[in-house]
Amino acid sequence: MNTPVKSERLHLAYLDGVRALAAFVVVASHAYLTVFPFWGQKHPTPLVAGLSAWMLFGHFSVSLFIVISGFCLMLPVIRNGGEMKGGMKTFFKRRARRILPPYYLSVALSWLLIVLLVGTKTNTHWDLSIPITKMGWISHLLMFQNWMPLEVYAQINHAHWSIALECQIYLLFPLLVLLWRRVGGITTAIIATVLGYGILITLILLYHNFTDACPHYIGLFGIGMLAASIGYDPKMREKGWHERRFWIPTAFLLGGALLVGNMVLKERAYENQHWFDLLAGIAGMCLLIGVGASPNGVLNRLLSLRPLVAVGGYSYSIYLIHAPLLQIIWQYLLPPFRQNDGLTLFLLVVPGMVLIAGASYLFFWVC
Repeated sequence: MNTPVKSERLHLAYLDGVRALAAFVVVASHAYLTVFPFWGQKHPTPLVAGLSAWMLFGHFSVSLFIVISGFCLMLPVIRNGGEMKGGMKTFFKRRARRILPPYYLSVALSWLLIVLLVGTKTNTHWDLSIPITKMGWISHLLMFQNWMPLEVYAQINHAHWSIALECQIYLLFPLLVLLWRRVGGITTAIIATVLGYGILITLILLYHNFTDACPHYIGLFGIGMLAASIGYDPKMREKGWHERRFWIPTAFLLGGALLVGNMVLKERAYENQHWFDLLAGIAGMCLLIGVGASPNGVLNRLLSLRPLVAVGGYSYSIYLIHAPLLQIIWQYLLPPFRQNDGLTLFLLVVPGMVLIAGASYLFFWVC
C-alpha cells in the first residue's frame, strides 16, 4: 500500500478548462442536431458542413467526461495511500449530494418547460424528449433510462441518459479501487475495458442493436483512473512515465484519427460510435497526463484561463439543462432567421451558448 501523500487538497485548473470545452462541444452538437436532425430532410451546404464537422463530436465529449470522472475520483484515493477517504459510505453520500439534487431539479425543470413551452414536436432533436410516458418517468426517477429503448431513454431530457450511466459506474468504483490496490492501474484499466466491452458485445449479440446502455464506459472510467495513476501515483511517477513527451502528440494524433474516421464513415460511424469511444478515451487519457505533466506548458495555461475554469466549475449544470434551453431559443427567438440554416446554427451556438451559460450559472447557484 502506498504511503498517504500529506498535502493540501489538489486543484487542477486545467481539468475545469477541459470540462468547459467538452460541455461547449455537447451544446454545439445538440444545436447542430436541432437544425439538422438525423431523420430530417435538411442537410448542410458543403461550406456549413465543413465548418461544423466538429459539432458531430458531442458523443465523444461525453466519453471525455467519463474519463475525467475516473481521473478526478481516483486522485484523492491515490493521495490517501490507496484508501477511499471516509470509506465507501462517505463516498456514496458525497456523490449523491453532488449529483442527485441538481439532476432531479433539472428533471422537474425540463418537465415544467415541456408543459409550458416546448411540449409540441417541431421536427428538431428535442422531439426525442416528448411526449413523456409512464415508463419514461419511472426510468428517469430511478435512473436506469439508459437501459431503455431510445423512445424511452430520451424522454424528458435527451441528455440525461449519461447521468444515469455515470451513477451506475459510481456503484462499481469501490470495487475498481480494490482491484487497483491488488493489481495496479494498468491491469485495472484493462479489466474494466474488457468487462465493459464484454457486456456491450453480449447485449449486441442478444438484442442486435441494444447498445444505448453504453456499459463500455466502465472501461473509459478505468482509463481515467489509469491516467491519475500514471500522473500521481508515487510508484508510477518513479518510472517517469508522466514526463514522456509523447502524451500530448498522441492525444492529438488519436483525436485526428477520430475526426477522419467519422468523416469518412459518416452514418456508419454514428451507428458504431461505441467502438470509437475507446479511441476517444485513450486520447483523453493522454491529454490529461500530458497537460498535467507540463504545468507551465502552453496548453495547460490555455486550459487554465479563468473564463474556462469558471465555466468548467458549473459545466454539470450546463449539461443538465442545455437541451430544453436550445429548443426554447430555436422555437421562440430564431424564427426570423430560420430560412438560413447556417445563420440559425451560428446563432444557436454562439449567442445561444452565452444565454445557456448564464441560465446554467443561475441553475448552479440555486442548486
